[in-house]
Amino acid sequence: MMAAAESRTVLITGASAGLGEALALACAARGWRLALGARRVDRLESVVRRARQAGATVYAAALAVRREDSVEHFFAESEAALGVADVVVDTIDMYPEAPLDNAVKRLR
Repeated sequence: MMAAAESRTVLITGASAGLGEALALACAARGWRLALGARRVDRLESVVRRARQAGATVYAAALAVRREDSVEHFFAESEAALGVADVVVDTIDMYPEAPLDNAVKRLR
């Protein structure tokens, strides 16, 4: 059973710009909890600030989806902060069997 929309948690990669940024801000406006990852932490800070201004609870950190240690750390820390994500949106990882794919498979 899915959680109520206002209590859902979404994990978004590539959240510092483009589609990831737009999704983060749209979910923030709906009251979702956000786990936001991106390589460009300086740009991510702006998204985090705007999401919090919209009332969202946010966990944000550097994330390099091609590095398994980075993905594992991000998933563990975001789960500790917000609980298991209800939705995972990968806006940048286009490689089959990449570290992010393996981490998501373990959520099932």
